[in-house]
Amino acid sequence: MTRSDANAALDSRRADSSAVEPRIRLGDLFLSTYNAPEARASYTGALRLDSKQARALLGMANVLTFEGSGQAVAAVRASLAANPTLAPAEALLARHQLDAEQYDSA
Repeated sequence: MTRSDANAALDSRRADSSAVEPRIRLGDLFLSTYNAPEARASYTGALRLDSKQARALLGMANVLTFEGSGQAVAAVRASLAANPTLAPAEALLARHQLDAEQYDSA
């Protein structure tokens, strides 16, 4: 995400405080710059608006993965429950399974 994308997301969030997508995009931006606390806050805001939003759940899973939390796999599974065809969530789950040497599952 570029700086102009971030500015657009901020403008969109200001224009419509009930919009989920800008919060997810900001979370993605924060996580891409290794700012897990701000990413978590953005994804949490999105999930407050839509608790079943698959990309926001995936964002939280990425934050938990970044932080080394054991809850990351459960968060990925929640994301896949919300959208079973979300490819980035499938890839993250497979990564966790490979790290745990669960090769058949991966």
